[in-house]
Amino acid sequence: MKPSQYQLNETVRLSANMLADKKILLVGDDRMNRLVTANILKKYDVIIMEAVNGQEAIDILKFTVVDLVLMDVEMTIMDGMELTGILRKNISTAIPVIGLTVNEFPEDNGKCMDAGINAYLSKPFKEKALLDIVTFWLNKNQVAESFTSSKQIAFNQLYNLSDLVELSGGNDSFVEKMVHMFIAQTPLQITQMEESFLRNDYQAIGGLAHSIKPVIDNLGILSLKHVIREIEKKGKQEIKDPQIIVLISHVKNTISLVVADLKKKFPERRKN
Repeated sequence: MKPSQYQLNETVRLSANMLADKKILLVGDDRMNRLVTANILKKYDVIIMEAVNGQEAIDILKFTVVDLVLMDVEMTIMDGMELTGILRKNISTAIPVIGLTVNEFPEDNGKCMDAGINAYLSKPFKEKALLDIVTFWLNKNQVAESFTSSKQIAFNQLYNLSDLVELSGGNDSFVEKMVHMFIAQTPLQITQMEESFLRNDYQAIGGLAHSIKPVIDNLGILSLKHVIREIEKKGKQEIKDPQIIVLISHVKNTISLVVADLKKKFPERRKN
């Protein structure tokens, strides 16, 4: 039996105060669904606001600060995708938006991702599944800080090319070629991992992490040595843990720093 779609690690399990006083805007045109969802969240002292459609939600968001939007993707007047697009363009790019859908994943998922929906939960859902995903996105920064503090090791440098130089046998052009391949390919692979997470495709995440792993080792990016292996393991075993996006973000940020530094040291040669 596979784990729950949004199963969390023990380090980020729901605690008594993780949801208390958080403001959630619940959007949907089905009164019964809103009642069920609100009833679950209110038990954890969540402050609930409700809107019956996307337009009403936008009117609320213009004048009210909320911590999270939980909405039906399919709605009359203004659907969840249109709502999120307006929210991201005119109000906030940071507020987590969780879509509720009768499908395991919407058919037009690419458009939904572009609109800025952070995650999905299929209806009907269990109480635990709702609490897990809401808790994760409300406490995403806290989870990231917890991961960083528990895994942090003192490194003197972002990367170390000594293994790559040794592998080259003194061939400087080989080192340069490998570095430029890393700069061109690895950031794109990380973007693909993010997209795979939004598609709930953990096998793809594991495969991409497996491809990146030897590159990280060859370039001596020690801070990511264990992180990339953790992502690979979770992906290949389909451990559907939303914390994996935190690990991917950590890899993305570190790789960005490495790429920026390598571009200075290995500038592209102009082609005649």
